[in-house]
Amino acid sequence: MNTPSRVLVLATLLLCANRSFALTEFDADSIANVMKRVAHYRMTYADIANLYNHTSAGKGDQPNPYDGANQGNDWDVGSFMTGLMAMYYTSKDTTYLNFAKRWATYFNWLPWNGVNTTTADNICCAQTYSEIYLLNPVTANNNMISSTAQNLAHLFGSHLNPKTCWWWCDALYMAPPAITLYCQAANQTGYLDSMTNWWELVADSLYNTTYKFYYRDGSFIPPKNVCPNGKPMFWSCGEAWVIGGMARILDHMPKTYANRSQFVAQFQDICAAIKAQQGNNTLYQGLWTTCMLDHPDYPDPETSGSAFFCFAMAWGVRNGLLDSATYNPCINKAWSDLVKNIGADGRLLRCQHVDWMPRTDLSADVNNSSPEGEGAFLQAGYEMYQRATAATAASPAASVAFDKTRFLAVKGASLFFRLANPASASVRVLSARGRLVANLSLQAMRRGDNAVSLASLNLVSGVYRIVLEENGRITATTAVTMR
Repeated sequence: MNTPSRVLVLATLLLCANRSFALTEFDADSIANVMKRVAHYRMTYADIANLYNHTSAGKGDQPNPYDGANQGNDWDVGSFMTGLMAMYYTSKDTTYLNFAKRWATYFNWLPWNGVNTTTADNICCAQTYSEIYLLNPVTANNNMISSTAQNLAHLFGSHLNPKTCWWWCDALYMAPPAITLYCQAANQTGYLDSMTNWWELVADSLYNTTYKFYYRDGSFIPPKNVCPNGKPMFWSCGEAWVIGGMARILDHMPKTYANRSQFVAQFQDICAAIKAQQGNNTLYQGLWTTCMLDHPDYPDPETSGSAFFCFAMAWGVRNGLLDSATYNPCINKAWSDLVKNIGADGRLLRCQHVDWMPRTDLSADVNNSSPEGEGAFLQAGYEMYQRATAATAASPAASVAFDKTRFLAVKGASLFFRLANPASASVRVLSARGRLVANLSLQAMRRGDNAVSLASLNLVSGVYRIVLEENGRITATTAVTMR
């Protein structure tokens, strides 16, 4: 779809009005809409004090037997809230931010079990506390991160064994991103050094440098708990927690941080290993099964881990750590099949229930949703939306001539335009029916003549209207046909 050989042909606006076009799951408007459905499934039917369980009957959520009363700011709900913040960043709708604030206020901006907890699960919620603070980092809002500060002072000041505190790989999503976000909020790097040291010690125990996967915990290190085919047992949901955590760490870690390169290298290695295991099931070629190295014995596709994989790889491509030509086909297949598993009520289907290992039969989970799966989906959606609305500079080799009445033109797979005020400029790409497909901010462009590539938008065959706006008014419009 986005190969350089594709040709964009100028069309008339009359043709644009008369042709019909069906949006795909990769259009910006479609992405935002499906994200909204998933977010509202959890927000609408659940109690702010207990977002794990739905108050309406028959919603399909399975009880979490490992959290007792399913406390409303523990790891599972904390994971959903990281996705809800992604929903806010995508939509800019304060409904989602206000919901997150109301949730955090209800729990007094505290870790689950208080400031002296040393369990990674209990501080996942602090990721969202710091994200909310960073939107308005003023002294009056210090209460949003003060409990996290107390918790980390206790955690790193108590001479604890990291292999005891973070003994399972899921912990690498719960605590390290919370620490990294706090460091960003507090404008300090001291705890980053502590976090890096702990990560390295955990990796020494759980990371398999041959397969580039993490064991879920020490009980899965061979010869314990190997797969029926004799290979090591790596749980896809466990790998998902790790790679999702790494993407969030790198997203909020200073690019100049001394130890960043080691996280980048491991992130790239794990993404390559994950990509190689996609689609080994008969139902959904874009999803992963629950066991990374034994698909015949664990054949059922699973969505919560797949959503984290989609999110992490899309984040890696957008940030230049993964090659787009290599990973975008994998990302596209994953997103497409995730969208196919959104129920009519907004539920993300096929989420493995709370567990610690692969399962040979997920038939009981076909209709199961989970807050952590929904959170992962929303983060993947944010990345897909960013890709759909990104303006990528085109090759300067091609050029067009403008006159006083022509400020917008298409040549090959590039869009050319002339700007008077880039800070207020944008390009909107609309389907033939007038629905928004992409909204490209042009703030990074220069005054005068510019060009952007349309190849990254993954436009399917059809007719599109392209509108150039500056200072809130339309300055030029044209239509193109993608063949």
